[in-house]
Amino acid sequence: PQDARSTGARGRRVRRVTDAASRWDRRYGALESPTAGEPAPFLAAVAHHLPTAGTALDVGGGLGANARWLARRGLQTTLLDVSEVGLDLARSLDDGADLDYLHRDVEADGLPVDRRWDVVLFHLFYDRAIVETAADRLVPGGVLLVCQPTEVNLERHPKPSRRFLLAIGEATSIAEASGLEPLEVSEAWRESGRHDAWLVLRKPT
Repeated sequence: PQDARSTGARGRRVRRVTDAASRWDRRYGALESPTAGEPAPFLAAVAHHLPTAGTALDVGGGLGANARWLARRGLQTTLLDVSEVGLDLARSLDDGADLDYLHRDVEADGLPVDRRWDVVLFHLFYDRAIVETAADRLVPGGVLLVCQPTEVNLERHPKPSRRFLLAIGEATSIAEASGLEPLEVSEAWRESGRHDAWLVLRKPT
């Protein structure tokens, strides 16, 4: 529950996040032939909503496939991840894309408060409390992108488990509560094979 993360249980919260960081470090460290992979089809589908200049933040971006796509589009992009091992691998996979790398545990420390971005991306990484703060990290006219599976995904796939999934119709509730202009809000089976919620929300100028 969100309240448990934000009140009265900081010690337990820090241990959970530390365990997550260690788990991802082990996963990345076990990769025999790491590659950045292909960017999410989500990005190409919503590209017409995105600027071709400015700054971008990819939250929980792993090995950087989506961050590289944003950088090649013309955005000065920061790849943020909880795993130092993952970020080291992302650096080693440099293909000429101009990326900044930021090791940060956003579940413990939140999004950086000293910068604002034209694009903030949450792709298959979702923490309700963190997403709620994202609007404050956008410049006027900036775009918030969210792609996250919904509970309908369990009809075909056992993972991610329910605790990582959005409830049916939750995308609309997120958009309404955000104070941002909805450019696209939808839930459907996607090219990826998942039932994803897509949100593209713009901060008023």
